[in-house]
Amino acid sequence: MEGKGFTENGSLVKIRRLKNEKEEMTMSRIRFAALFMAALFAFTGTVSAITAEELAKKHRIKLWTFETGTLEGWYGENKFSKALSVTNDPKFVTEGKYAMKTDLTGSNDWNQEIMRNRGPFHADINKLVELSFDCIVPEATMKGLEYGEIYLVFSSQSNAWYSLKSALVPGKQTISYKIENQRIAKDMWDVYLVINSSQPFKGPIYIDNIQGRILGPPGNIEGVIKDSDGKGIKDAYVVVGEQLARTGNDGKFRMRVPEDAYRMAVVAYGYRDKGQDVMVLANQTNNLGEITLVKQREPKETAVKVSLDPSKVIRTFDPHKLYGQNVAAWHRPEGYRDNEALKRMKQIGATFIRLPGGDYGNEYDWRTGNVFRHDGTVRWTPDFNYMGGMAPFIRRLDSMWGGNKVEALPIINVMSPLSKTIEQRVNYQIEWLQDMKNKGIRFKYVEVGNEPDSKGAVPGPGKPKEGQPWYQAANDPKVLRWWSSIENYSKVFNYTSQKIKKAFPNDNLLLMGPCTMQPMNQEMLDGRPWQADAKSPVWVEKFLQLSGKHVDTLVVHEYPFWANNDARALLKKPQETWPVYMPKFRDWIKKHVNSIKGRENDYIEVALTEWNSGDENIMTAMLENSLFCADYLGEFIRQGGDLALIWDLYTQKPGLGGGHGLMDSENDPTDKFSRRGHYWVFDLYYNRFGTKVIDAKSDYENLSVHATMLDDRTIALMAINKSKFDIASAKIDIKGFKPSTTAKSWQFSEKEYVWSRELYRPIVNTGPTEFNARLGDSNSYNFPPYSITVMHLKK
Repeated sequence: MEGKGFTENGSLVKIRRLKNEKEEMTMSRIRFAALFMAALFAFTGTVSAITAEELAKKHRIKLWTFETGTLEGWYGENKFSKALSVTNDPKFVTEGKYAMKTDLTGSNDWNQEIMRNRGPFHADINKLVELSFDCIVPEATMKGLEYGEIYLVFSSQSNAWYSLKSALVPGKQTISYKIENQRIAKDMWDVYLVINSSQPFKGPIYIDNIQGRILGPPGNIEGVIKDSDGKGIKDAYVVVGEQLARTGNDGKFRMRVPEDAYRMAVVAYGYRDKGQDVMVLANQTNNLGEITLVKQREPKETAVKVSLDPSKVIRTFDPHKLYGQNVAAWHRPEGYRDNEALKRMKQIGATFIRLPGGDYGNEYDWRTGNVFRHDGTVRWTPDFNYMGGMAPFIRRLDSMWGGNKVEALPIINVMSPLSKTIEQRVNYQIEWLQDMKNKGIRFKYVEVGNEPDSKGAVPGPGKPKEGQPWYQAANDPKVLRWWSSIENYSKVFNYTSQKIKKAFPNDNLLLMGPCTMQPMNQEMLDGRPWQADAKSPVWVEKFLQLSGKHVDTLVVHEYPFWANNDARALLKKPQETWPVYMPKFRDWIKKHVNSIKGRENDYIEVALTEWNSGDENIMTAMLENSLFCADYLGEFIRQGGDLALIWDLYTQKPGLGGGHGLMDSENDPTDKFSRRGHYWVFDLYYNRFGTKVIDAKSDYENLSVHATMLDDRTIALMAINKSKFDIASAKIDIKGFKPSTTAKSWQFSEKEYVWSRELYRPIVNTGPTEFNARLGDSNSYNFPPYSITVMHLKK
């Protein structure tokens, strides 16, 4: 998944829209500064008259101005070693006499080698809370690009890779990054400006006046949180900057915060969230007085009928295969070595582990740990490698389970390095499989490549010499749009399948393909399947036509709502995806595989080796993602899915506001391996749900239900209320089964999990609450808004 960076509707129209949004944000800051003067009179008399903008300037420092006429420590590496220079052209200098010119010509996709600085750094760099710079991008530089991005990355003792993203658009712009200071507070190693793009850049950009804003001396802020009747609210959470306070019985709070202008957030269960702008001045106290929260409107009850039929057993599934996880080489090794981290993986039944991580499956050298670029050069060598990281982790996790439980799912790298032919690559991957066997690592499934439908920019083999088979032909950097061809990928898949099965004749290995980005993607040779012509072939169907003789497991990925900007749209996706895809997949398998002589009775498993909601924005960190994951996984199981491995264990994106990772090993000072909301979904499934799926229905679209038989006398019901405001007042009807009037239950809702965008961590994170639900003689229960509830209904 890492580094996909695709958009759903590319073009420079989108880029210009982003530019307009940036200008509007600038105007908003100006209006905010002006309004602050009025707010000052609400402060205590000791606070002097200063605007938010003036306060921000007070702690601004110059980092790199290029006024020395040099690059001041910035440099490029490898093929971009000569990409940086200093210019005095007044058209591109925004302050003083000089600016940095960065020639991006030919740079495509993720490029962290073009702008790097290893110091010496400003003495206050570890105190930064914001960094900004002026950037001029000529129109010609981005001509033909769907998108461009520029990441600010800090590599330090606090966080090995703390990245923040901004759009890059044509014209003059000021790019600003808000920095969470605790993530860079210790020894700084490197600073990068990373470029990412959809197509190659066609010229330079110009950067000037790189400056930062640092933390000021501390001051105090206090107040009292009350309801509309004037009563103090207990257990309200107040966030100012990186500080969190919890109110007592009287609703009062007080905290000490560095001098600055902030956006304060107040959260209390049952009340509407409140935000307001506040200022904290050094050695002074800002008493905010009373802050009134408005109660959320009383949720209305919607009558729902839930029908369960224990006599209709849909299937029995293997939790080992469906609660799988993804590791990635860019993760910090600590998350795979620490006892507490491994205990938390064990708690959610993590025994099926895919490696080495997303697109690194196409770029990774298992022996050296190197990650290759398309041109064959080494991009970097992550600390978490196979030899010293992944292999020991799998063996140790397996030992915690008592042995013979943990299984690896390797992605075979058939696309790199450039210097190796396809035959040589496959042979090298066979060596990797043998090494895993030698190390005692269990594996049964082998995935051939990762998301070839998007790999139009990966070079393919050139024309073979006379008498030479295609898989021995040297790769040609000019042969593009090769891997994104279904025909070419299928040819590689068939060859790889034969080679691997010949090398391991007694292991009954199962080869998996085509591993597309989305289940119904269609062919587009440029590698942008989301823009494919409606008449283009569907990857899955054509792959089955061409590889039906060799495929053992059909594998796809899905992030069903990539924009991830509308909770209502996201929460409808579970019912719009696999109930539609699975019947088509089964028909295609029957038509193209079971029609082959000798394969008439072969069962082809359907696998999801990556899945999550969508882009790694704030939605992935909120309760909404938990609701989605619970329902999506339940629907995939109900529809007959065989393997599912969620993406992923640790990837977080502070710059985007969220992250796919179930755990966070870097960003929560109160919890070393902080669990995100969707972690608790797997806790409920693995520990409370069962495996014998029975028929379960709800007549209310916002209440999804899934059910299993735990034993002859116990039904596990999972009910997911996807309405933010309505109680699902459910009458539970069970055919031939009279349950007890109480049921042992577990519930996960806004009471148990609240995400703070200001802190970039949960401020309430207790995990599911255990309780006894009272059903009464009517066998009814009110499922609260935005909740996941598992009930054990006993006869």
